[in-house]
Amino acid sequence: MPTKLAITISFLCLALSQSGFCQKRAAFEKVTMEELQMTSYSGDSSASAVILLDIGYLNGNKAMFTRMMRIKILTKAGFDWGNRTFNTPGKGDFKVVVHNLENGIIVSEKADSKSIHNEEIVDQFSVYKVFAPNVKVGSVIDITYSHFGVPYEWRFQEQIPIVFSELVLEQTDFIHYSKTHFGFEPIETVSPNLQWRARNMPAFKEEPFLSNYSNYITKFEFQVESFSIPSRSIYVSFSTTWQTVIDNLLKNGRFGLALTGSPWFNDFVKEIKAKNLSTKEKMLAAYAYVQDNIKWDGRSNVLTSWEFKNNFLVNHSGSSADINLSLICILKKLDITVYPIVLSTRQNGLLVQFSPTISKLNYVIAYVQHDGVDMMLDATSESIGTPGILPSRCLNGNGLLVKKDNEQWITLNKGYTDLKKQFVTITMENATTAKAKIVQDHIGYGFLTWMDDLKAGNHDLEIQKNKIQKQNPDLPILSYDVTKKDTKTISGKETIELDISSQLVDAGGDLIFNPFVMFEYAINPFKSEERRYPVDLIYPRELNTTIIVQLPKEYSVKSLPESTKYSNADGSASFTYLASASGSSMQFKIIMKINKQIFTESEYKDLRVFFSEVVKKINTPVELSKT
Repeated sequence: MPTKLAITISFLCLALSQSGFCQKRAAFEKVTMEELQMTSYSGDSSASAVILLDIGYLNGNKAMFTRMMRIKILTKAGFDWGNRTFNTPGKGDFKVVVHNLENGIIVSEKADSKSIHNEEIVDQFSVYKVFAPNVKVGSVIDITYSHFGVPYEWRFQEQIPIVFSELVLEQTDFIHYSKTHFGFEPIETVSPNLQWRARNMPAFKEEPFLSNYSNYITKFEFQVESFSIPSRSIYVSFSTTWQTVIDNLLKNGRFGLALTGSPWFNDFVKEIKAKNLSTKEKMLAAYAYVQDNIKWDGRSNVLTSWEFKNNFLVNHSGSSADINLSLICILKKLDITVYPIVLSTRQNGLLVQFSPTISKLNYVIAYVQHDGVDMMLDATSESIGTPGILPSRCLNGNGLLVKKDNEQWITLNKGYTDLKKQFVTITMENATTAKAKIVQDHIGYGFLTWMDDLKAGNHDLEIQKNKIQKQNPDLPILSYDVTKKDTKTISGKETIELDISSQLVDAGGDLIFNPFVMFEYAINPFKSEERRYPVDLIYPRELNTTIIVQLPKEYSVKSLPESTKYSNADGSASFTYLASASGSSMQFKIIMKINKQIFTESEYKDLRVFFSEVVKKINTPVELSKT
């Protein structure tokens, strides 16, 4: 069933076309030899690509928006800028042309329709994925598209420099909207409420532990409030509140109606009800049933696919909405009180609670509140074999509970941590030879991150061994093994054996030795003295390391770092370092805890100092002398 928004946009487009309005595509100036011969950008010699121009224009009389974007590829690292994703508030009309210089002649190639993919996230809110053909170092890519209405956002800043950006929004009687300004870089207001411009905009420089960069770039975001055609006395008001967003979702055939129908689940529901299970047992059974029958295909959606039924019963593959709305539907049929929570994933940017918009939603999960159970569920990850922990992509501020007549925001992280436990045994055979065995337990989000890393190499142990070797080129990896992967307890274990002889330094008869091998925080991740943006660690973290060192017979401990405890100002980050020696062995114990996810800009310096102290202590060597 189409939404009110879908019907209205379609009607308005038809009415405008019948009124004689016809959108003519704006054209680029011809690509120049100078643009094609360009090998670097003077404003940023490190740039892998540069946006030469980005022009957006809303024709007020026609209510049509056109964008023209020209991108220069400078290095192979910039090739991704030939594969772009664009969000549009309706059907878009795209044209993509790639220009190359071949034997001194300009050769232009147009992308065919197969290179432009449309994926509808919510009715009339689409994502277009554009794949430019034959992109090389030196290519110039022209992208032009148009659509009805105002864009969701206009970015004056990107991850690469922008030479010229201009946005013109003519006054229109057809669309009423508001805009919100984000970012820190200056832009020029050429004409208030009409025209804005930016020249030589620097690339946004990402910092470690930053949520999606799009939250902090200089940009406008737009929210449509109403559509109208004054000549026909037509006026339609749209979501100015989140409750309106909720109502529209519940009326949507690919969301709300999907939760009350779906009879193909009835046989399973009947089977489970006959077993007289507890609420938790029913949840586990439903969760396992969904995971067994449909795998995530990587698409993040709020609405189910048009092939919702077949994706579950035949294809056994579907979007996040296909999976999690199936789970919610089954739980409802099992008489469990459950609601959808809609959200924006980390890659999609933060939801702004004071700015209601359906276009920013791209994901849905289940939320059970029944019989003492209060739990969020997401069945998309094969690494999560039991409900209760969400994939890290979902941990992006708060989610909106979809419940009739009740706007409520839910914190998405319910306290799971990234926990790593290390047990390290080091054997120093003599003054030049030493080996280490590291047994690492990964728990909670530490396990999910580790599993993603293994999955990237198809769980091939040799591939993982080579990856670890590449990260530690001075420490030959002797063996690697995975001894545990338990998706039910969300925990795993790996064992690494390596030659650490390079850690031994001859100091004129004495030995200098650092026992911290493959330690996660041996380098301070925070280099910048100042920071404009919050530090987002995603989840709390804990590292628990025990090291036992067996010394050669002819050596004893000359100097051992002092044990210490350290924490930041509010105690949210703490570090404990214990060191002791007894006879021919040394023992070290490290406990590092960070108990909160977000550190504000004002807390950054204190956090940076905390990590500096950790790094200083970890890199303090042990001195050994001959007995």
